[in-house]
Amino acid sequence: MDFSAIATRFGNLQSTTISSLIIAVVLSFVYYKALPKPIPGIPYNKDSAKRISGDLPDLIKHMVKTRERQTWFNAQNVKHNSPIVQIFLRPFSSPVVLLNDFREAEDIFTRRTREFDRSTMTTLMFEGIIPHSTIVMPSHDLFREQRKLWAGTMTTDFLNTVAARAIYQGCEDFVELWRLKATLAGDAPFQANKDLRNLTMDVIWRITLGSETGALGNQISILRSLKPWYVQRDELGAAIIQEAPMNELTSTLEYLLSTLDAAMNSPFPKLQHFIDFTKPAYKRASKHKQNVMASLIKESRAKFAAEDLADRKPTSAMEVVLSREATAFEKTHVASAASSQQSMIDELFLFIAAGHETTATTLSWGVKFLARNRSGQSEARAALQKAYGNTTTPSLAQILNTSVPHLDALAHEMLRNSRTAGAVARISLSDTQLMGHFIPKGTQVIVPLVGWSHINAQSFEVDEKTRSATSQHAAKKGIDDWGDDVEAFKPERWLVQDGDQTVFNANAGPSMPMSAGPRGCFGKRLALMELKLILAFMLLNFELLPVEQELDSDNANEIVSRQPVQCFTYGDGQLRSGRPGAPKSEM
Repeated sequence: MDFSAIATRFGNLQSTTISSLIIAVVLSFVYYKALPKPIPGIPYNKDSAKRISGDLPDLIKHMVKTRERQTWFNAQNVKHNSPIVQIFLRPFSSPVVLLNDFREAEDIFTRRTREFDRSTMTTLMFEGIIPHSTIVMPSHDLFREQRKLWAGTMTTDFLNTVAARAIYQGCEDFVELWRLKATLAGDAPFQANKDLRNLTMDVIWRITLGSETGALGNQISILRSLKPWYVQRDELGAAIIQEAPMNELTSTLEYLLSTLDAAMNSPFPKLQHFIDFTKPAYKRASKHKQNVMASLIKESRAKFAAEDLADRKPTSAMEVVLSREATAFEKTHVASAASSQQSMIDELFLFIAAGHETTATTLSWGVKFLARNRSGQSEARAALQKAYGNTTTPSLAQILNTSVPHLDALAHEMLRNSRTAGAVARISLSDTQLMGHFIPKGTQVIVPLVGWSHINAQSFEVDEKTRSATSQHAAKKGIDDWGDDVEAFKPERWLVQDGDQTVFNANAGPSMPMSAGPRGCFGKRLALMELKLILAFMLLNFELLPVEQELDSDNANEIVSRQPVQCFTYGDGQLRSGRPGAPKSEM
């Protein structure tokens, strides 16, 4: 018997066993580290805590079925009957807290800004496209400098002159476009959402640069050359009307915004951006965006240098920004980092994209809401006719100088119900408390804006003592619940009687569709003005009535904003044809 051979084999076996044990221990350690680590006391899905993928499979399954994220977030709060829950979205990462409580969210946004700031989740979503814009920055000095540089674009003077004129001109073009489409469509419905996107692109471009994209103008030119008998219908009976091709810049913007969908839906957004960067289409779009934005800034600088703005007011947002830049340099003789070429390019892109995307989406939902709510639509139209006189085209001065509470109510109810922006995220800057629970430093907190749009402020039973001191103090001002009809589209909920006057009450109930505080929507005032002017023209020139059910689903596609899958309206040919029992639209 060869004992040495046996000893060697035994030694090899022992070595293999030890190696296997080490590997097993390492794998077990890695597995343990990858498992979710719940924050004590905050409700969570027990089964999700037992798997590395956490809640991600359930979220993905929901998104595949509905194409929405925020409805799943809300469902977690409802499932656990708690305004605060935690979810697990990535291996090796901390839990994400979902906060679905109006008062605490407002408190975080407006009064606890030293404890909670812009989330790194938001940064990861947008930094692939606009890494030097304010949307990706924490609230540091550069953020404040960049916001200050662009702040002049949201002053009352700029809005009531440059912005209002640009919106008014866009409204006139829009009315002409829809009249042409209505005639061509006859008694068939036609798509409305692309027209609204073209309108808001034209408007924000004029406001920003003082020039034209031609989005509506090109479409109008095509429609003028068409005859009704050329218009075909699809399988659902909707008119198929020829559309003008997008110009290269608009298609570039739309493409880059669409890439955010993948990043937002990925557990690893940075990796997703890297994958996108390798695609030829993305490289072309990114290069084109960079070149065009740089060229526009160069042109604006040249124009600014050649003209003396002391004798006239700025005619575009870029002129305002360049004027403020020059003023700041005269005082300090130091160029701000906010004025760097890349910062200007990214902030310009953000200004245009945000001003276009969210307003168009809200208006698309608004067309659907108005068509379904004839009484609310009629009341608002009557209020507009009383305020402006019997005209379909009130002057800009009339619109700006006349208060129409019904129009304010309509715009705010549209924002509340459209749920255009699904949620915002914050990160805890230190160990803190939220709703009576310990929140470690670095915890991501998602606050669904959808939440309080459809759930009363007192949806979940909350012990007042668990709220922060600032939240308890603010409660003395009080905001009432919406009541049992919270999910209905009712503009009148925003109106109250003050003696014999009907007035608009901005605090009628819990609603924060554009967030709040120093990190709230930068363009809120512009968005509200644009919504109200477009709605005024729409209601004074058209009556929007329901389309057939198969063209009016509530399905949404949640990308950067929550867009309706369908948005159709009828043309005035429908009224003239008098087809019995069919919805009509009157011009």
